Amino acid sequence: MDIHNLKMIGQGNTAEIYKYGEDKIIKLFRKEIPKEVAALEYEKAVFIQTYVENVPKAYDFITENNRYGIIYDRIYGIDLIKIIIKSIGKINHYSRTLALLHMSIHQKKVKVNEEFSVKNKLRCDIEAVEALSYEQKEFLTQYLKELPDGEVLCHFDFHPGNIMIQGKEPIIIDWMTACVGNPCADIARTYLILNYGELPNGTYLVRKLVRLFQRHVGKIYYREYLKHSVFTESDIEKWILPVAAARLREWIPDSEKKILSNLVNEKMRAIRN
Repeated sequence: MDIHNLKMIGQGNTAEIYKYGEDKIIKLFRKEIPKEVAALEYEKAVFIQTYVENVPKAYDFITENNRYGIIYDRIYGIDLIKIIIKSIGKINHYSRTLALLHMSIHQKKVKVNEEFSVKNKLRCDIEAVEALSYEQKEFLTQYLKELPDGEVLCHFDFHPGNIMIQGKEPIIIDWMTACVGNPCADIARTYLILNYGELPNGTYLVRKLVRLFQRHVGKIYYREYLKHSVFTESDIEKWILPVAAARLREWIPDSEKKILSNLVNEKMRAIRN
């Protein structure tokens, strides 16, 4: 296979997407993504498609020019970000739909090894954050231990950009960070992404529009989820600190890292006082 003969149809922080035949794509990870990370996504994708119907099917794990990739079903659709921008008058409707779709994932109870747990993922990410001191990491690790466990499937990167609408059906993509644990951690992460996240690419106009509406989407999403669940704001608020700290490990804009870093420091001071 020569990737140079394939058409690139999209890209994100960690990978490029190439057309592969008429009904498949290759998600080719960037050179800095190690094999174990790419292979873990493939393993998760195969595992998740046994629990969730509306996901792209994963077919094979490949190596191309010292880069790693996964062959997936191609989804012929448009992501929820673009749909909301085109139909801004329905923003509340789509925001509520986002919440209900997220809740449907959290109905899936899964038994897995500890290495795939939400807490283990957060602990490993926090340990790898260079901006955090040893004392801060120790504090966060102990704080994390005291949070409630869980056994439900968590997407852990759930936002409108990872929801594709094919026909009238939502397809949930990008399960690279999926794990199992307390759904409040997953809700907290979506809340942080919608309130502080920035698009890594796209036109200036799209990025500006997304910044304008994403907080509104987050507000309606959050309200709708709480309306239909047994969780309280307090249940979710407890997870904001470790989830925000762990996100500092990721390839996100410096402006977002600064906001999250300030949020982490603020919450740690509040707990200590």
